[in-house]
This record gives sequence, structure tokens and C-alpha cells, in this order.
Amino acid sequence: MIEKINYITMNKIFLTIIVFCELLLFSCEKESFNDPGHGKVKDGGFSLAYSIQGQSSETATRAGIAPEDGEENVNDIVLLFFAKTADGSGEFQDYIVIAPVEGEKLRMNDPIKISYQGKSLDASTSYNILAVANIAGTNYIDGEIHDWAASWRRDTEYQAKEKEILYAKGATSNDSNAIHADAIIMSRMTSVCADQSSVNIVFTRDVARFDVTTNLTVKKNYDLVSVSIWNAYPKASLFNDGYLNYGDDEWRIKRFYGVDNSDNTFEDENSGETLLGDIVGGLYAFINRVGGPQPNDTYTTCLIIGLHKRDEADGQVTYYRVNMHPEGSGQSIKRNNVYKLTIRNVLGPGKGTEGEAYSGVSSELEYTINYWDLDDNGLIVQDQNSMMSLPVKTVRFGQEGGENEYHIYSFTTLTTKPVLTMTKQEYNVSGRINAHLEGNTLFVTADPMDDGEEDRTGMI
Repeated sequence: MIEKINYITMNKIFLTIIVFCELLLFSCEKESFNDPGHGKVKDGGFSLAYSIQGQSSETATRAGIAPEDGEENVNDIVLLFFAKTADGSGEFQDYIVIAPVEGEKLRMNDPIKISYQGKSLDASTSYNILAVANIAGTNYIDGEIHDWAASWRRDTEYQAKEKEILYAKGATSNDSNAIHADAIIMSRMTSVCADQSSVNIVFTRDVARFDVTTNLTVKKNYDLVSVSIWNAYPKASLFNDGYLNYGDDEWRIKRFYGVDNSDNTFEDENSGETLLGDIVGGLYAFINRVGGPQPNDTYTTCLIIGLHKRDEADGQVTYYRVNMHPEGSGQSIKRNNVYKLTIRNVLGPGKGTEGEAYSGVSSELEYTINYWDLDDNGLIVQDQNSMMSLPVKTVRFGQEGGENEYHIYSFTTLTTKPVLTMTKQEYNVSGRINAHLEGNTLFVTADPMDDGEEDRTGMI
């Protein structure tokens, strides 16, 4: 069993940090929201509005990373309806596919009329809903969207969440299986109660994004020609409830896909030179977790970066491998997170091919990764059977107090997943800071500071 260690600090110089966490709300009262302008659908149903959860770098709030072009596109929505129960034992009832009229697009926050007409659904009945966006016409499923949606007819909600595993298609010579920004798979669990007129869904992207940038010195001396993703984990649990084996012996996609950056040019304001810009958006992969990464292993998700030295006229590109994990620790790539790799210095020549760089021991690059290089970096610990990633190790409040919520990500090779527990809480002022666990979510609250009180600290 892994013990969790986290630190809480309270000081009046810090502003309140509010972290948006994904909460699965199954209460009818909590799920509903007012929508007086749209009302009930004539033949039974409800008005649906959707939005998309902001991406995180784990150094800011969930809305801290602006989406790139296409990353908020929703081309289709599938709603899977199950009998409403608290434990997920409700059986599949029916499905509804939402697709725009040809030539049009679905638009965020524009209400969509969901009609029960012709479906085995009743407006006077409550349902739990598994919602999926961008599943059709992508690289995630084979066959028609209606066949996929109807395949759950003999399953309960729990079984569907356990079984629905997405598979990324493997490598091709022309990168045709790339995950495109305008077709990113998204999902969410929600519910609709009897006679409820409106439902709001906040979708979460089920992939991570990798950005690659160079500082100005490197940019003036090297062209960032290409970047490709290697050792991509080939599958993902759509609703984050399915068991996946992230062991070293589990197969990864050796070379997933890459992007060519040669047309991404800009003119330097000072020198007037034409330089290549950064790669922001366009590189996506499923989550991956590795307890003990090695420089040239076959299971840690990494980027192979192609650079061209600008003073060499032959145009030769050399390649460098970068494992996407903190130095000396494990890898925990999370969905809907952005990982920004910044190349700060080129220490030596790269390899002649991507394959040679992939197998090499050192990358000859000096770089930073935003996720792990700031103060509230993640902490990854493991024992013989399990691994756990803590998204932060310091929780800060302002003088006015407040509440913070954090996810704790874990996986295990045991057949029964260990339950997280808090073994100890210590505070310098009793009863004024409190923390508790609900599943894998840590809730930390603090009362406002009294006049004359300078600080309040504690440890979990």
C-alpha cells in the first residue's frame, strides 16, 4: 500500500487558488440547471448545451492553457443512456447520435434539442448518460457510429465504463493515423432526471498534447524541422474506469506519427532573417505511466526532434530523443494536459536518423518541461505493485481561506485496486485546516485567518 504525503501551507501573501476538478455528480438536483428560454422538447427529451474543459499544464488552473485551432471542435456527440443507479448497475436503455447538418457545425453553448421520439426513452424517467464526442469518422473505432453505439445493448453502465477501451491505429509511412486537432476524442459522464428540461455537459479531451519550443538563441542557430511521437501507449479507457496494464512488457507504438515544421516560418524583427517557429498543437497521444524510465527504452513516451544547424548549407537534419518525464522520476502523462518542452541549448551533434536517435543513450539537448520544472511539480512514487502520481505537493491559500481539490492518479498490477487512505494530519492550529479523501480526489479546506494571525501550516 502506498502512503500519500502532501503539504499544506497557508500564508496571507498568497492569493486563493481555486482548482477545477472533475466531479461525477449523480444527484438530480446538482445536475440540473436553469434554462428558461428553451424548455421541454415536445416529444420528450431535453435541451443540451456543451462546453469543453480547459487544458492544464498542472502549473495553473484548469483553464490556464488556451486551446489551439480545432481543439474545441465537436463534430458529433453520442449519448449512451443507462437506467439511473448510484452503483452503475443500471442497464443500457438506448442511444442518441447528434451530428450537424451537412455544411454546418455544432457550436458550444448553443442549445441542441434532444428528442426521445422513436427511442426507448421516457421523459418521466431518470438516466445516467455516458457522452462521447468526435468518435465518428476518426481513428478510434472501426465501422459505423450507430453500430458502435448499439453495441452496449446487453451491458450495464459499469460494464460499459470498464469495457470501452479506445485503440489508436499504429504507425504509417505517411503519418495518416495522426490525431488531428479538429477530431480529438472527448468524453464525460452526466445524468438527466425525470422531466428535466436542460442538461449541460463539460467534455474532457482524452489525449495529452505535446508542444515543442526553442529559446531565441537556439532558434537563431537551429531550425526546428520536425517532431515525432514514439512509444505511444496504444489505448485508453474512455471513461477512465477500465483497467489498463502500463507495465514495461506492454506493447507501445514504436513511432506513432510526426509533424513537419518546415513551412512554419516567421521573420525575426531584429535581423530580418526567416526562422522556423515553435510547434504548438498538432502532437497528441494517450496517457502513459512508467515507473522507471530508461534513456533508450521501448515503453516511455518520448519525442524525436529534428534540428538543422542554420550555418550548414547541406540542409542535413539531425535527430535527438527526449523522454517526457522528470529527471530521476517516473512518467505520468495525463489526459487533457499540455506538456511544453523548451530546448535551451544544443550540446552536441544529433543522430543521422530518427531510429538512431530513438536507440541512443543521450540526447545532447539541454531542455525543460513546464509540467515538472516549476515549484508545484508532481511527485511520482511506487512500490512493488502500484504507482501513484500526486499532481501537487504544496497547497497554498490566501488570508481569506477557501477550498482546493486535487486528483491523485494511480494504477496497479493487483487485481483489486488498493484504496487510498490518509494515515496522519498535523496542523499548527487545530481544526482550522481540514482534508479528506473521496476515492482519488483530495479535498482541502481552510477557514479565514484571524486578525493578527500570520501563518497557518500543516502536513498530511
